[in-house]
Amino acid sequence: MTHLEIPKSVFEYFNNSTVKTTVDHLLSLKKGALPSNVQWSDLKEFYRANLFAYQTQCEHAAVMVDLWTTIWSPRLELSHSIFLPDAWTIEKTQKEMVQNFDPKSLWDSTWFGKCFTIYSETKILTLGISMTPEYGIQLSLNFEDSHGAPTFLDLSEAWPLAEMEDSTAWTKARLIEIRAESLDLSPLVAAASDALERIQSYR
Repeated sequence: MTHLEIPKSVFEYFNNSTVKTTVDHLLSLKKGALPSNVQWSDLKEFYRANLFAYQTQCEHAAVMVDLWTTIWSPRLELSHSIFLPDAWTIEKTQKEMVQNFDPKSLWDSTWFGKCFTIYSETKILTLGISMTPEYGIQLSLNFEDSHGAPTFLDLSEAWPLAEMEDSTAWTKARLIEIRAESLDLSPLVAAASDALERIQSYR
């Protein structure tokens, strides 16, 4: 089994409605803004609440990276020799990646992924992961040619057609939910392995 530990701040955000409401409110405020209703006696608590909110946002981003690395990376290493002789080529530059993946962007989009060119740069494969209280943890996969035309794959039941959105395949909603601080990721690991096997056989 493949397990991942979830930080306490993220676990509480996903499982405590009061915490979620408070964090969402604080992160919606203009950075550095002090609400007009905060009293002198509230200042210290307000600062601590902000610290927790930003900690939650940053640890949420870190978990997204950990999830992608834990689920997709080992499967890519196993598939490495099937694709480009010089390994997978990341489509975006490092500068673009950094701009798109700051903690706030990951928080707002609830998505983290990487884009690769494969098969002598004739196909573009985007592998992602999403984490929300509503749908739990989901994998995403988009497979298209260099002109943007989608290639639809016959994936396993872990990737239902009902979850297809704009030619992007998604794993079942709530296949894994954050109900514990240690998660068994085996169902998503199996889904990722199956998807990459289908892509290998497509060639």
